[in-house]
Amino acid sequence: MSETPESANRPSLAERLIFAIPAALIYGVILYFVVWFPDERPNGSSLPFVGGLVFFPIAITSVVTILADPRGEGSLWRQIKIGWICITLFIVLSIVILKEGGICIAMAAPFFYAGSALGAFISSLSLRKFRSRSIISCLVILPLAGLPAEPLIPAPTDESQVQTVITINAPVQTVWKNTVQIPDIAPQELKWTFSHNIVGVPKLVDADWRGKALALSGICGGRAV
Repeated sequence: MSETPESANRPSLAERLIFAIPAALIYGVILYFVVWFPDERPNGSSLPFVGGLVFFPIAITSVVTILADPRGEGSLWRQIKIGWICITLFIVLSIVILKEGGICIAMAAPFFYAGSALGAFISSLSLRKFRSRSIISCLVILPLAGLPAEPLIPAPTDESQVQTVITINAPVQTVWKNTVQIPDIAPQELKWTFSHNIVGVPKLVDADWRGKALALSGICGGRAV
């Protein structure tokens, strides 16, 4: 079957991906700062679940799908794989450049890959069956549209108690003097641990007594927790 002049001049999938994937990643980084970085959220909601975990990967995959296959000619499985490649690159980018902790990535990854597959399905269906890009345009701004719903989903609270016993060979007065407040804990003062250095559990930066409880502060992904 001979190619028409129009199809012969059409860029290949590889050529489109060279532009599509970076464009989707740039859009993802912009969404990351808009959706994930505000520290103060009303009603105690600190996790942008709707906009950040559900709609975020759908939007990224929709961008890469419409740029890589604007006519909807590829198979659904190919669109899903392209979306997963883009999401994987974004996860690597978030670890290397955005300094996200490993534990945060591990918890978000299942939502990201599932949302990416859903975004590929809706985008591919819209392009192939309905010949419409308006649906994809709506998907692209879903994370922003989902932000108003976040205050309606307050973060769950959980109270627990952890007890650690350490025997110190020193007078009581000396121990209390160095325990009531421990400011500015330097990274080199903490030993290497799998949970902190690999998984990404927040590292302690200071500790002080508040009332009858010991308050601990740490850093995860470059942000205070």
